[in-house]
Amino acid sequence: MPFHQNAQRVIIRSHPDESYPMQWLSHDWSGAAVEPPVEFALFIEEQCLVLRVRRETSCCLNPATRCGQCVQGLWLYDTAELFVRGATNDSPYLELNLAPNGAWWACAFTAPRAPHTQFHAAALGVQTAAECTAARWQAELRLPIAALHEYGWRHMADLHMSVCAILRTPDATRRFMSTCMVGEKPEFHCPHDWPAAEVAQV
Repeated sequence: MPFHQNAQRVIIRSHPDESYPMQWLSHDWSGAAVEPPVEFALFIEEQCLVLRVRRETSCCLNPATRCGQCVQGLWLYDTAELFVRGATNDSPYLELNLAPNGAWWACAFTAPRAPHTQFHAAALGVQTAAECTAARWQAELRLPIAALHEYGWRHMADLHMSVCAILRTPDATRRFMSTCMVGEKPEFHCPHDWPAAEVAQV
């Protein structure tokens, strides 16, 4: 049975107002609750779309990675993932990964799990920052809005989004998705199911 506990439209704030509540990923694909939840926010700042993610506990990291490094395979450890597509179902989509220590990775896809052959992650101009301790972590990924324009995505309200997370523990891998989790097997690459983002004027 599909589980919809986290189902919500991703909200893009007009600026990083700390008084505006974070959104939560509080239940995994099976419907089991996680404490503390993964908290996230998206906002516009200095011509960038900013993803902020935090969790009030320790994290599982690849010790070989560092803040600002673009490296594949972050999903083997704790990571947040942002998926973005344009207004039409057949438009390409982006996957952006962000580790608790600010390491990141990105890929463009022309169809579900079909990588864009001409995509170069470095061309996005992504920047990251992170604060990571034994008690909590917070990471941010900044994507220049001009990079979205390269895909013909001109307006924030035209973007369809899903925020996901993977948490690793010694005995389990837990997967989370902000939008409807459909099917028994976790699958983040379902662009037709991502709702349009809500742009909040705060």
